[in-house]
Amino acid sequence: MKNKIIFGMLFIFTLVIVLSCEKEDKWKDFQKFDPSYPISGQYSVNWTLNGVEQSDPTILSVYNSANYDGIWIDDNKHFWQFKVKANLNGSNFSIVKGFDEYWDDSTTITNGRVVNDSIYMELEWNSSPGDIYICRGKRQTGFEE
Repeated sequence: MKNKIIFGMLFIFTLVIVLSCEKEDKWKDFQKFDPSYPISGQYSVNWTLNGVEQSDPTILSVYNSANYDGIWIDDNKHFWQFKVKANLNGSNFSIVKGFDEYWDDSTTITNGRVVNDSIYMELEWNSSPGDIYICRGKRQTGFEE
């Protein structure tokens, strides 16, 4: 009886040791990030028109599309209330007369880029032709500045 208890405890101890060992991650070499990964995030941005500030700083969201064929740029209904899908090429993005998801309007974005957590783009809306708004700001990290 004593041998069965010792054998049972030894078996359980061995089982715990074997199952607790860290296994090699077979999929780590296959991990692939979305092309929008380097520029996705939330940005605190300022809006200017002809060099004049148009509002207090607002939050701008940039995130991947479901089909990984571009990025969504969304001002979260703070400034112009727009959400448009833009074409992405590295850290540069643009769209000509992109469909606005919030309003029946079209948005043109030119010179869009993200460098060192700073975003910059020039926007023109169909409802305000000829007015080129400049949007620039910094990515929010979640840490206090």
